[in-house]
Amino acid sequence: MKWVQTILFFSLLCVLAHAQTPIRVGIAPHSSPRILFESHLHVKLFLEGYFHRDVELVTAKSFYEFSKLVHEGKTYDMVITSSHLALLAHNLASYYPFMSYTQGIEIVMLARTKEVLKTSKRPLRVYAQGKISLATLLAEEWMATQGLEKEEIQYHYDISASDTLALLLTSAQADMVIMSLPNYLKLSDNLKQTMELVYQSASFPYNRTYAAKEGNGISLGEWEDALKAFSLSTQGKEHLDVVELGHFKMLSLEDLQGLAPIAEKSLQRLLGTHP
Repeated sequence: MKWVQTILFFSLLCVLAHAQTPIRVGIAPHSSPRILFESHLHVKLFLEGYFHRDVELVTAKSFYEFSKLVHEGKTYDMVITSSHLALLAHNLASYYPFMSYTQGIEIVMLARTKEVLKTSKRPLRVYAQGKISLATLLAEEWMATQGLEKEEIQYHYDISASDTLALLLTSAQADMVIMSLPNYLKLSDNLKQTMELVYQSASFPYNRTYAAKEGNGISLGEWEDALKAFSLSTQGKEHLDVVELGHFKMLSLEDLQGLAPIAEKSLQRLLGTHP
C-alpha cells in the first residue's frame, strides 16, 4: 500500500510541475512580432482557459532561427508555421500537424516599375522575408523562369516586416521585394500607390499549419481535442476575423506530403548544402 501512495505522490508532483510550466507556442516570423502577437492573442487566451495554464507566444528573428529551434524540439510545445516547415518539423522533431486554414497562400513580387526585369541595373536587388519562407521559395521559382542568369539577381533575406520591405523598395534600396498577398493587402494605401505588382502567384494550399508535439504534460490527443475546440469557439471565430484566412481546416500528415520537395529544399538550405 505504501508503494501505491508513493507512486500517487510523485504523479501528483509531476502534474503540479506541468501546471506551473507555461505552454510555449512558437509562431513563424512572417510578420513583425507586434502583429504576430496581436493577431494570435485569441489563440493564447483560448489555450489558457482550456488547459488552465499560462501560455507564452514566442517567435524568432528569422525563419532560419525559428526552424532551428523547432527542429531541436525543446523550445516550442506547439508551432504555427508555414506548412512546408510543419512537414519538416514532423520529420525532424516529431511535431504532428493538426489544423490549417481554408485559404491558401498567394505571393506577390513588387517593384517601382512593371518593367523592372528589363530596365533595372544588374544585379537586381531582391529582398525577402527568409531564405526558407514559402513566399521566397515560390518567388525564386518564378524568377528562374524569367530568363535571368543567377549572377543577375542578388537576394537579401530575413526582413520580417512587410512594411520594412515596402520602405526598402520605395527608398530605392531594393529593386524588387517578395511578400505574401495578405501582407501586401495590409500595407497602407499610400505605400501601395508607390509600387507596381510585377507578379502574383496562383493560390498554394495550406497557408499555415498548427503542429504540436507530445510533452510538457500534454498528449497529442489532447492537442487535437484542444485545436478542434478552438476552431469551433468564439475566440476561434474572432481570430479568423483578424487574420482573414478563411475558415479552419483539420488536416493530417498525409495532406502535407505534396510539400515534400519544397520541404527538402528548405532542409538543404538549413544545412547549408543548397544556395
